[in-house]
Amino acid sequence: MELKSQSSKEPLFKSKDVFFLLNKIRVDAKYFISTINGFKPTSEVLVLENFSNFYIKGWAVDIESNVRASKVFICFDEKKFFEANYGISSPSVAKSFNNNKFENCGFELRIPFNLIGKGIFKVSIWIVSLDKCKYYKTGKRMVYIK
Repeated sequence: MELKSQSSKEPLFKSKDVFFLLNKIRVDAKYFISTINGFKPTSEVLVLENFSNFYIKGWAVDIESNVRASKVFICFDEKKFFEANYGISSPSVAKSFNNNKFENCGFELRIPFNLIGKGIFKVSIWIVSLDKCKYYKTGKRMVYIK
């Protein structure tokens, strides 16, 4: 199990156990996945073929503290973790929540498929609180990489 940084693609941590050093937040995460490889996610399995990269974008916030998060990770089957580029301008989120602290809560991740592999994966978002003491774990979206 590895956590990987988007910029270096090197393991960020040896395992997901680092999350267990943090407190899991029991409230529902506030996040939205805008697209996965240009498709709007649904409850159905998303089939991805003829792509060279996995690309996801959306937004996430630390709703319990009512501020932006510190980091966002994209997780595949709770085994492969990749740090998303987080802090992208998202004025519509700030406006929707009437909270300027959510202005830069957008995320995106683009990684080559060969770092993930082929198969059916449960993709989830793990959101680290701004104070880096807690995390949120989202529901899963099913993705089939051919």
